[in-house]
Amino acid sequence: MVYVDQSKPDLVERFTKKTFTAMIEGVRKAAIHEKLIDQDTFDKGIRALYRTTEADEVFCVSSIIQKHGGQYLLRGGQITPLAGDWTPERIILIKFNTM
Repeated sequence: MVYVDQSKPDLVERFTKKTFTAMIEGVRKAAIHEKLIDQDTFDKGIRALYRTTEADEVFCVSSIIQKHGGQYLLRGGQITPLAGDWTPERIILIKFNTM
């Protein structure tokens, strides 16, 4: 579970804004093009994610995933890249039945 509030300002900035929300924003065009979601609903969701970074707000990934029927399949430990220069610290694989 990832829990971030204003007591962890570095996580608010680096994880909530620059990683998780940025990742979701990165699929906007494709998700709308494939008609998985309409533009207004997508943008409303992004605004809600940014609201979790404001004072007295909380970002909790586990509750978001559970709310939408997600199931954790894998939370990786040590990673040994076999090719390229990508060196993630952790990999998490989540399954959604609707995808």
